[in-house]
Amino acid sequence: LDDSNVEHSEIAKIKGDGKESQQCKVRYSEDENISDKNRYPCDQCEHTATQFHHLIKHKKSVHEGIRYQCDECDYSAARPYVLKKHIETKHEGIRYPCDQCDYKATNSYRLKRHKENKHEGIRYSCDQCDYFT
Repeated sequence: LDDSNVEHSEIAKIKGDGKESQQCKVRYSEDENISDKNRYPCDQCEHTATQFHHLIKHKKSVHEGIRYQCDECDYSAARPYVLKKHIETKHEGIRYPCDQCDYKATNSYRLKRHKENKHEGIRYSCDQCDYFT
């Protein structure tokens, strides 16, 4: 469920040979600083990405219609990792239990937010109205 090889080969074809990413070992051209906050506008719509590989993902999912279909239901995702999380939470029942109560979250972010809100007293408020969580 990992589309990194497709993206990396796409990046390598476009960016050419040069320095190497320490994370994924893809080679970038010498003028491409992968840590900079560059802007990469889509040539087919108004979307602008902050990283080149995000632009490639955007084009594949939005303009080429590439989707990753769940084998167990009608769900499809634009990214493989999203499909993987869907399968884990919806079909495999993977949960993230709170170590302070009986709550079980469907992902680590929701568990973190639960702990902050219920056990640490951290509240998040809307800057547009009086709502807070």
